[in-house]
Formats: sequence, structure tokens, C-alpha cells
Amino acid sequence: MKLKSRAKFNFHWFLQNVFPELGIPDRDGFAWGRLRNVGRDLCLDANADAITLYYCSGLHTQIFYWSKKFELRQPISIYNVQSEDDTNGKYVLVESEYISQFNVDSGSKWIHWRVGPLLEAGKNHCLAVDPSLMGIIMAPCDYANNPDQLWEFQHYTDQYWDTVAGNSNETVYSDLQTVLMNLKPS
Repeated sequence: MKLKSRAKFNFHWFLQNVFPELGIPDRDGFAWGRLRNVGRDLCLDANADAITLYYCSGLHTQIFYWSKKFELRQPISIYNVQSEDDTNGKYVLVESEYISQFNVDSGSKWIHWRVGPLLEAGKNHCLAVDPSLMGIIMAPCDYANNPDQLWEFQHYTDQYWDTVAGNSNETVYSDLQTVLMNLKPS
């Protein structure tokens, strides 16, 4: 503590001016922490090899957040949906390693509600568990009948509750999308 006061180091200034692309989950997100799949009671894990499911542990590889820009992120990574290839029509979740500090469109925008789907805005793709591989896939949304498409973050912000709490899982996807897209990221 003495070192901090002697050095007059301002971490907030550092983040804003030196490393603005570093995300701070509880400041920049609607929800953060472990991202648990309700159907399997396993957590999304971004280990060195792949994005997969693993027993919920709270390791840094399992800390994700849903940003106020509607991105699925970790502090220095962002996750987007892309076509697996041009022929099979399958979509996968991929990590993008660079976060732009210049507010360039980061790619996929995500819609989510608590104990609900994580779906790509404007599409009918939901983050899901591939039961045959116990991996992560993007699948046609069927979250009302498929618990492998239901997700819950460990924490939700007051802004999330003020915005989304009045909506339930019965909310029509387009209505929720409209509510969230009208928010101004802070």
C-alpha cells in the first residue's frame, strides 16, 4: 500500500490510456464470471488448445463476460461465430486474438438472458453443447427444448437487471434484441 501511494500509480489511468483494449468484466460487462451450461453443469473453458467444456473451477480460462457492446469476451480475447467451411453450413465459435482500441466492429454480437441462450444477434445460432463430442458448437436455436443451449454467468450487473429483468425466457427474441441494442454502451 505504501508503494502504491509513493509511486502515485493510477491503475484506472493506465487502463484508459495505455491499455484501453483490456476489458474489465465488472465495469465493461452486463454479466461475467464462469459461464455454466445448465444442461451439463459444466463451464465454458478457453484452454490453450480449444474452446471446450470442463468442470467449473473458476480458473482464469473459465472467466468470460458479456460486454456492454454485446460481445462474448475474456479480458484480451473476443469470441465470434464463423462458418466452419463453405460447404457444410456449420458454424463454430472462434477466438479472435486482437481487440481493437479504435472501436472497430468486433464481429459477432450476442443476446443473452439469465439461464437462457447465448445467441448470435440477427441469426438463429445458439451456443450449444455438442453431445457427441462434449464440445462447443453453434446450433439452430431450440433452447425451449434443449437444456444444452441454456447458459448462466456467475454474476450479473445492476444495468443488466434494470434492462432485462422484466423479460423472461418467454420473451420473443426480437423484443429482447431491440431492448439490448437500444442501450448505449458506457
